[in-house]
Amino acid sequence: MTAQPIAMHDEGSVPRITRLYAEHERAVLGVLVVVLFLIFWEGLVRGWWADALRPLIGVAAERWVVKPIFISSPTRIAEAAYRMFFVTGEMWGDLEWSALEYAFGLVLAIAVGIPLGLAAGWYRRFSYAVEPFLAGLNATPQIAFLPLIIVWVGTGLAAKILIIFLLAVLPIAGIVVGEIYGSAVGVGAMINQAGSRFQTDKVFVGVLTIVAAGMMLSEILRRIEARVETWRPPL
Repeated sequence: MTAQPIAMHDEGSVPRITRLYAEHERAVLGVLVVVLFLIFWEGLVRGWWADALRPLIGVAAERWVVKPIFISSPTRIAEAAYRMFFVTGEMWGDLEWSALEYAFGLVLAIAVGIPLGLAAGWYRRFSYAVEPFLAGLNATPQIAFLPLIIVWVGTGLAAKILIIFLLAVLPIAGIVVGEIYGSAVGVGAMINQAGSRFQTDKVFVGVLTIVAAGMMLSEILRRIEARVETWRPPL
């Protein structure tokens, strides 16, 4: 009696939906978690979960309600975003200023950081000389320099460019901190002003705009890295 060969499943025998999921698993899981989180968030503000729990736990269900003055809801944020981008257009001016600050700060960081890194990598003695300064800067939260920056260069464009330069690893966060600290324009300034007026929907529009920009930049860098990583020498 001879053993029967084990049947191998070729690609054509795998259901199409399974193949699509396997190809886009990262995106599917990410979107699913975000959608579930948004539904949970919306339910907290609108009282869905409190209504569902009230027959079970009585007045204690009110703990599952969050007042809009403290945190807006996804639908209100979406409405505010549509209004600010496409009705009043107020968001575009803030984005323009933020992009200008980001560009100047990042260009300066690249102009200084890349030659410094290359020189430290090529010349051993130079690396030994600058290592204490680089280690000290890495160990020190750059936010600690903010009061000195304000004293040195004020609260205008130069201050924000310098902050972005120091926070080159997280340039988007340089923009926001610099604007909140004393600027009248930009996304960070808009967040600060909206927060002082308890306009939580506008605050979240600004925050999510920054998050989206950061995610897009990270994805762009990830794709660039994936294309060039084959050029790296083996470690």
